[in-house]
Amino acid sequence: MRGANTENAQVRARGSAEQIASESDRLLNDPAFKHAYNLMREAYVSALEKAQSDGSPEFADYILDIASSLRNLSALKRALALTIQRQQFQMAQYEQTEGHLNG
Repeated sequence: MRGANTENAQVRARGSAEQIASESDRLLNDPAFKHAYNLMREAYVSALEKAQSDGSPEFADYILDIASSLRNLSALKRALALTIQRQQFQMAQYEQTEGHLNG
């Protein structure tokens, strides 16, 4: 248990909100990430399009797994974008507050 606490502390210490937003932005704009994201998305969509139901519970589970993976992939990209937007919003609020206090 102690190792987990140390690891969590290291993760918290590793990056501020600005660093996390910067890394998110870097990742979203990385051509390799974009390419991999698009390949994975196309593979999931293609698998859904090609699937032919045999009426079995296994097939239903297969379709649900693919749909879940596609949702998770989209959620990852959305979470990265929201991290960046949140930091930009916080910086704008901070600058507005600083301007108001200094003005």
